[in-house]
Amino acid sequence: GRLLSDLVMLHGPWNTPDGAISYIKNITDILCSHPKANSTMVSYFKAQNASLCSEMAELSSELKEEAEDLGASSVKVICMQWQVPFVAWLGFNITATFPPQEQMSPADVEALVAEGKEAGVAIVIDNLQSGTEVGTELARELGAEHVVLTNFPGALPGTKTLADMFRYNAGQLFNATKRWKALGGQLRELRNEIARLRGQRTLLLGLTVGLAIVAVAEAVLLALWRRKA
Repeated sequence: GRLLSDLVMLHGPWNTPDGAISYIKNITDILCSHPKANSTMVSYFKAQNASLCSEMAELSSELKEEAEDLGASSVKVICMQWQVPFVAWLGFNITATFPPQEQMSPADVEALVAEGKEAGVAIVIDNLQSGTEVGTELARELGAEHVVLTNFPGALPGTKTLADMFRYNAGQLFNATKRWKALGGQLRELRNEIARLRGQRTLLLGLTVGLAIVAVAEAVLLALWRRKA
């Protein structure tokens, strides 16, 4: 078997284009310096390194430029903690984060809802591999956009490669930002008011049923009283 001392540990975020470039370069250096790597292998590793790093560098500039054009820094989000590196790299304003849903209590969710309402959060971001129930509930309570990102290529259609995954994740965030801004303040307030009225309707229905029960009970008591009289 292979000794533990033979393993090379790499550290740092990898789920951003810049982080990926760092990992690609480090892995290339490790492969090229391996005792069994001949000149042909070294040339191949270096060529792949140049190609991948060039692709990632172009993608990095492209995504950063679009994020800046959309004003990502002014868009407040609540983010699942394993997507924080990518979301922060794009420049979004992360007002709160949350752990995997199995580590959260109802009180934790309520606290996030309160924090999100106070901050005026626009987007709630889930990580596909961590479950999406918490993000769905938060977005519904806040009247915010809900997006689901992935940390692994191939997990969703259109995410075959690492570059594809970065484009997909960024696209989800950019489209949500556009929807949020297109909705506009007044329309957003109207949507929230409709949600509030729906809640009041449910309460009113409960009160109506309660009053009907009281009325029936009073009618029965009155009938019994008259019969005795």
